[in-house]
Amino acid sequence: DSLVVGSSFESAVLLSCARLFLNADDRESRFALAYALSKLGKIPAQLEPFVFQQQTTSKGIPYLSGLFPGLQQLFSQQESLYTFGARVFEVFGLLLEPNAMVDSCLDLLYGFQTREGSFATLPSWWEAEAKKRNVPAPQDKPAVQVMTIHKSKGLEFEHVILPFGINYKSGGDAHWIDVDVHPELARLPITKSDKNAPLFEPELWSALENQSYFDWMNMAYVAMTRPVSGLHVFVDKEKPDELGKGLIAYLACDPEQGSYRSGEVVLPKISSQNEAVLPVAPKPGAFSPANLRM
Repeated sequence: DSLVVGSSFESAVLLSCARLFLNADDRESRFALAYALSKLGKIPAQLEPFVFQQQTTSKGIPYLSGLFPGLQQLFSQQESLYTFGARVFEVFGLLLEPNAMVDSCLDLLYGFQTREGSFATLPSWWEAEAKKRNVPAPQDKPAVQVMTIHKSKGLEFEHVILPFGINYKSGGDAHWIDVDVHPELARLPITKSDKNAPLFEPELWSALENQSYFDWMNMAYVAMTRPVSGLHVFVDKEKPDELGKGLIAYLACDPEQGSYRSGEVVLPKISSQNEAVLPVAPKPGAFSPANLRM
């Protein structure tokens, strides 16, 4: 449901630049910066990513300064941490359009600065803290939300993918059973399994079996009633689980065919550029340092 700031390429750009500010000969940080810029699509169009990464790792800041005006000046003078971060993103063209990751990086950097953080302690602090900061995924970007069936309860989605089976398991849990072993051991936790079945009263065993099956049916029901337009279920044809067996039997389909489709294909909704929601300016008095665009 969210993106981790510390795992983003925007974070890698900022962190590697901070390390290069402290040590321009750090080849590992040179490569990290070049790789992140390549992944973000912020390198000159005429350069191959591999060549760009190789040249950056070998030649460092002087090479990058020839491609990104203003970079040499950034590394030649010391500014506040927040100003440094904002100028890093400006130099590499990451302030030209709204970017939730850039905003979160700058907010995190500003918070570190207000706690009297320094360039020397920034890299170690950033590695520890950035991985704790999550950014909600933008609603207007195509993405797949990964969640458990339990978490999806009560929600609905245009399309739902069940990549794994929902297998029925009748045992595994421990239950307190009355035993006639010792006066002080009137009950013991016994794992429900076929091997321990003789230890359970028939009525209790039947009730537990029914409860397990009922829980499994509820799980399958929740998973299969979340979609609005399409449900996509993957079944192992060699070893189908209980849900797979039920679907194969109900649909009377041949697993050897590889796939089964029912209904009409529903194409995803594509919003036009004219329908894009413009950001609302903050009210007077409400200020976030990440709203600054230098």
